[in-house]
Amino acid sequence: MKNLTTFLIGVFLVNFSINAQNFCQTAVTIAPGSHSVSSINMGAPPPAPNCADNFGQASGAAWYRFQATINGLAVVSSDLAANGNTDTRLTVYTGTCGNLTCIEGNDDIDGPTIKTSEVHFPVNNGTFYYVVWDNSFSSSGFDFTLSETAVDCSSVTLPISEDFDDFNTYVACLKTETADSNNTDFEHRIFDWDGDGNDEDYVSNGSTSTIAKDDWIFSTPINLVAGHEYTITFKYNGADGTNAANENLDVYFMDGPSSGATSLANIFSATGILKNGSNQQAESMATTQSIDYISTATGTYYLAFNGTSPENTGSLLLFEFSVTDNTLGINDFSQAGIEKKYNKQTDVLTINSSGQTFDNLEIFNVLGQGVYSKMLSKQEENINLSMLLDGIYIIRISSEGKSFTTKLLKQ
Repeated sequence: MKNLTTFLIGVFLVNFSINAQNFCQTAVTIAPGSHSVSSINMGAPPPAPNCADNFGQASGAAWYRFQATINGLAVVSSDLAANGNTDTRLTVYTGTCGNLTCIEGNDDIDGPTIKTSEVHFPVNNGTFYYVVWDNSFSSSGFDFTLSETAVDCSSVTLPISEDFDDFNTYVACLKTETADSNNTDFEHRIFDWDGDGNDEDYVSNGSTSTIAKDDWIFSTPINLVAGHEYTITFKYNGADGTNAANENLDVYFMDGPSSGATSLANIFSATGILKNGSNQQAESMATTQSIDYISTATGTYYLAFNGTSPENTGSLLLFEFSVTDNTLGINDFSQAGIEKKYNKQTDVLTINSSGQTFDNLEIFNVLGQGVYSKMLSKQEENINLSMLLDGIYIIRISSEGKSFTTKLLKQ
């Protein structure tokens, strides 16, 4: 009897060891390297909300957990020669077993041709991530790899320029978000649009879903300074798919990389964007937009692109964007040897310089809206401000190809 009991306990322990990874609470801890999944016949399937295609068909799963050791990018892949074309499905979560957040998922790399799975996702040093393989289409065992690559996303100095050529930077540093229910946001794409043998990198919110789109992509953090003039440049086009393009684009500065963050300014808005040119001209005929914006606040902000559309439309293509700082700062006047005096009794602003001739004056309110402008031609100018309401304004002077700014309290 003792030997039978010992045998049964041993069988139980062996089975528990084999199946321990089938649940979130007993996920196997892994590190970067190669790993093997035995056949998946039981366990807890990946829960909703899920961000991989073809959700809801699994009856079991293999759960793994790892703690990131760097800030940057992680890659999990079953696209290995040893696996042949094993049909896998993969989901990655953060959080706790009782409160998981899906951050990335993949069914087929290129279905139905390549049925293995691969995901690239940003990681933060010290954070735990759950890697979940399920048996939606196959219970067979397979191997997979986990790798990490350090990427520095901390820089907030200008100028910045993004053309999406560096995939690691795109994944690790540029946050995307979908605020609709079609489970597709802005995604990195590579395609030789013009047929010259060189691929173009871009992002697109294209989807085969018939649901209206509401997708976001955010830049790395940017330090803005009140009174500085910034030039924001970006290139976009519409693209036809099953349906014709009919896209909308809004561009904001926001105080966080989230659609729920507070908007500092809506600097651009366009509706009804169509495909411009042929497929081969998708980038060469794309619209390049350049906007000058004077910041009304000092702080860290994000350039946000929000692509929306009605139901049953094509997609929006974004090829590049950049931000440059055109001014020295809010104290430009004193640094450039320019003096200003405001007489509140006469409502006259006097500006003078002994070394340069003024060309143009512009006045902006705290929302960054232009409220007054005047051509200048002398080294000393008097400007009547009686047409303006009391308040805080930003004054920009142009002289000999340079711009200088300062604040003015009119009362």
